[in-house]
Amino acid sequence: MIPQRSLPHVVPKRSTIPAADVEPPADPQPDEETTEPSTEEETPSGTARQRRPAAPPPALEILSDINLSTGKVSLRDFVAQKNPSDAYEKITTIAVWYKENHNLEEVNANRIYTAYRFLEWALPSDLAQVIRNLKASKKWLDKGEERGGYKVNMLGLNKVLEGFGN
Repeated sequence: MIPQRSLPHVVPKRSTIPAADVEPPADPQPDEETTEPSTEEETPSGTARQRRPAAPPPALEILSDINLSTGKVSLRDFVAQKNPSDAYEKITTIAVWYKENHNLEEVNANRIYTAYRFLEWALPSDLAQVIRNLKASKKWLDKGEERGGYKVNMLGLNKVLEGFGN
């Protein structure tokens, strides 16, 4: 059997020309075509791959299985008592209201969207992402049993019950 040889490791030489002496590349000639920025990215193997545009968030639906004006207290009155200011507080407040007034342990983006529309609040640009952040960053929600479902936990419950603006 013939032993295999490997090529010697060569370190590239550095240029001895000072950086100030190096001329920048010339601008393209007016008759040359200019190209748009590439939407390709290099993969570890060195081949180019097309980047996909970001997918739009899924369309949300208004649910009609629960009357938001009923329960021990209406959603509108509950929110007025708790005074949430940002999207995190609003979503958590809605989740607690569903839990306390309709024994609904788990909420999803459609439930939150329905409440936002009922309350005539402006929606965050990506509601589902804000809900995921409540689980990952704030830790006010836990993952639910259903796909896309979340349960308010003790941290979120305590935040809402203490009130935000009080």
